[in-house]
Amino acid sequence: MSASKAVATSSSSSSCSDDEFSSFRGKTTRKASKAEASSSSSSSSSSSSCCSYHAFLSFRGKDVRKTFADHLYVALTQAGIHTFRDDDEIERGENIEQELKKAIQQSKVAVIVFSPDYASSRWCLNELLKINEVRKAGVMHILPIFYHVDPHAVRWQTGSFMEAFVRHEEQLKVEIDKVERWRAALKEVADLGGEVLKDQYEASFIQNVVKLVGNKLDRKFLHVASHLVGIDDRILK
Repeated sequence: MSASKAVATSSSSSSCSDDEFSSFRGKTTRKASKAEASSSSSSSSSSSSCCSYHAFLSFRGKDVRKTFADHLYVALTQAGIHTFRDDDEIERGENIEQELKKAIQQSKVAVIVFSPDYASSRWCLNELLKINEVRKAGVMHILPIFYHVDPHAVRWQTGSFMEAFVRHEEQLKVEIDKVERWRAALKEVADLGGEVLKDQYEASFIQNVVKLVGNKLDRKFLHVASHLVGIDDRILK
């Protein structure tokens, strides 16, 4: 019997004593509390399982795939941060563009590595558009990494970024609106601030990035393998 029906029956029945009603009311209250707790637990579980990845790693392969991006990916993975990287997660024969969009939507944090040749890749710029779209929907955090590139160059498209956009504008005259959307996305993401790598050691820089990503995640759902050695205490908490 539901709580609403039970209350209706008890209130219409004059033979129920106060003690019986108090006992019955306590039972229905406990049932309702259990139902609310179960609903809350299901909601929490649902919100934690909606994301397949903790982090999505976006980078220009030509610049950093086998160096910085690889080292960062390994560090994130060792810290228990499940990270999407296109050459690991997408099976051959799948629709790469659709799989990337799906992975972005199912990630909690996007780590974007802006390198000198980043803007030369239309693929990277389209990926950036999707990431920024999901961020503005309020379901993703973005951590920009400025890898040997000045944030000003990303924000205002100067230097190598300006050269890349000159080529895009020449080659995409009929899609100039898309070029403008790329420009806007670069400025918006650069305005978020981020981590700038200049003359420091990459190892310590990467460890700091891992901590920042970890700080953006809900620790309850961050699994860290028990056999890993040498992980910073702040990542394990």
